[in-house]
Amino acid sequence: MKDLKKYGVCLLFLMIFLLISLSFTTIFHYINVLSAKTSSLFNFIFLLIGTFLCGYKNGKKSTKNGWLEGIKLSALFLLFLNIIDIVFFKTSYDLPFFLFQLLLAFILTFGSMLGINKNIESHVKH
Repeated sequence: MKDLKKYGVCLLFLMIFLLISLSFTTIFHYINVLSAKTSSLFNFIFLLIGTFLCGYKNGKKSTKNGWLEGIKLSALFLLFLNIIDIVFFKTSYDLPFFLFQLLLAFILTFGSMLGINKNIESHVKH
C-alpha cells in the first residue's frame, strides 16, 4: 500500500505538471504566439520532461532497484494512458504509438535510476 501511495503521488505530480505546461502551450497556440508544429513540439518536450521528473522523484523515494521501480511506475502510467486513449480517443495502436510508449517507459525508468543513485549518494555522504 505504501508503494501504491508513492506511485500515486508521482503520477499526480506528473498530471499536474502536464496540465499546467500543456495549458500554457495551448493558450500560446490559441493567441497565435506558437504555430501548430511548434506547439506540438513543446507538448512533446514537456511530456518527456515531466516523465523524467516523475521517475526521478520516484527514484529519490526508493531504497533499491531503481530500474525496477521505474518499470513499475511506467507500467502504471502507460496503463493509465491506454485507458484514457481507449475511453476518450480510440487511438489506433500502430508502430509509432508503440514506440512513443516505449520511449516514455524508458525515460521514466532512466529518471528513476538517476533518482535512486542520487538518493544513495546522499545517504553515503551523511
